[in-house]
Amino acid sequence: MLNIDEIQNGLVIDHIKAGTAIGLMDLLGIKDNRTASVALIQNARSRKSASGRKDIIKVEGDASWLNLDVLAYLDPDISVKQGVQQRVVGVHDGGIGCDDPGQGGQIGLGPS
Repeated sequence: MLNIDEIQNGLVIDHIKAGTAIGLMDLLGIKDNRTASVALIQNARSRKSASGRKDIIKVEGDASWLNLDVLAYLDPDISVKQGVQQRVVGVHDGGIGCDDPGQGGQIGLGPS
């Protein structure tokens, strides 16, 4: 199994339809990013997806430059988790489906 380390400060865009994350990265402007570390996980196993697969994007560092509003239009199942030192500081669900909006405290922003 592939293991991607937890991020200490940044965000995780999860439950992306498998095979679509590269296009999403382009729409979000991640492709032109020169400062933040970015991890792209494609075709990860998912118990929630009908296909059994999903993509995940992890951005470590300042991600305030990302326009996350576009996500709700592209895929209502996408969830975004923002964290600082593995503690959730915000879960964006304004039109974006989020499977754990009430989860707080310590959370690993590693693979899910």
